[in-house]
Amino acid sequence: DKAYPTYLYFNPYDSAKSVDLELPSGKFDIYDTITNKFLAKNVSGKTQVAIPADGSVLIVLAPAGGELSVDGNKTLIDDVVVDYR
Repeated sequence: DKAYPTYLYFNPYDSAKSVDLELPSGKFDIYDTITNKFLAKNVSGKTQVAIPADGSVLIVLAPAGGELSVDGNKTLIDDVVVDYR
């Protein structure tokens, strides 16, 4: 099935950290499947993502402006599954 690029980042430290992401060409919305929130919208090039202390983010690089929807236990962006509950 179709899928968007997805990355897991873990922060083992006692304080929040951030990572620099070098994005592929194009514009993206960065969605975190752990918090079920967009961390950034309409970004390109290089961007930073915050990772909570002793926590993680599971980010999906979705096309900018994609429509978020829920179908039963699935979260989709532009009809592509990005998360199961």
